[in-house]
Amino acid sequence: MNNSLDLFHSSISDTLSLLQFITPQTDAVQQKVVFRSSIVLLVASWEQFIEQLAVNSNEFLLHKLRNSSSIPEGVKQKIAFYSVREDRSNPLEFSNSVWQFSDLNWKQTYAKFCLKSTKALNTASPSNIINLYKDILGIRNVTTNWAVGGKTQEKCIEFLDDLINLRHDIAHGKNERINELSIDVIREKADFLNNISICLYQFVKNETDALANKQALKYSLLLHCFKDIIIFAVKSGDDTISLEKIRQLGTSAQGNHNKLRYKPWGLLEFIDPSNRKITQKLLDFYNGNIMLPCEILVFNDNDSTEAPGTRWIHFSDLP
Repeated sequence: MNNSLDLFHSSISDTLSLLQFITPQTDAVQQKVVFRSSIVLLVASWEQFIEQLAVNSNEFLLHKLRNSSSIPEGVKQKIAFYSVREDRSNPLEFSNSVWQFSDLNWKQTYAKFCLKSTKALNTASPSNIINLYKDILGIRNVTTNWAVGGKTQEKCIEFLDDLINLRHDIAHGKNERINELSIDVIREKADFLNNISICLYQFVKNETDALANKQALKYSLLLHCFKDIIIFAVKSGDDTISLEKIRQLGTSAQGNHNKLRYKPWGLLEFIDPSNRKITQKLLDFYNGNIMLPCEILVFNDNDSTEAPGTRWIHFSDLP
């Protein structure tokens, strides 16, 4: 997801570089050409960012979710209506659409719906953005946290609408507002888009993280067997520990030891079915040199992260 934000800021920077072609010797006609081009490129970059963030957010959920239960009901209904034709007057067409929907797994169907919805976005106005992210992610209003440069949410929406309309006028050859533009005005609009993109990105990230977290497996470092495994690994003096030795610590150690490989713990590494590598991180944790999160979340793609709000603990805190 972060890639879409970085690309957008880079694109904005490239657009602003056009302003360097304006010098004290540049005549009014040439200045207007640069200003018009800058507005068109700024809005084009904004629209590309909106579409890419939507697609990236969808891909994020498809990787993290184990099943479709966490997808908001409104989104599920949109996907169903998109996939299954409502017109039953043609039984063959209706039947084919139902069975095609059944044959495709839910992730493929969700991805197709997202791509179709983003491609249908003609103008990245506030109202269209709100509708897009509500349709594909179930977010009620992505402009909720828009407040930048002393502007309230309402003023931010008005400012963006005005910029979109200005770009529309320029694209259709209207020049009534061209005298409003200057280097400072172009920079102001670029700064606004940069700042508002950060607000939007963070809001969407928080919402999609919350959806993904609902299905994540939560593991705690406070399992009694984890302390036994760590002590045994350190006392062994070896770089590896065999699965056979872990079995000797009991069924709990055997069944749970692999959880210690997940980041940000990373205390063991998988070498082969019979052996686990003892990491430097395990030694540092045992010696009290580092702290680790008490709880972590593990997602469908085996990616993992610290659980929100979890406390960080030393080895001495283990029971």
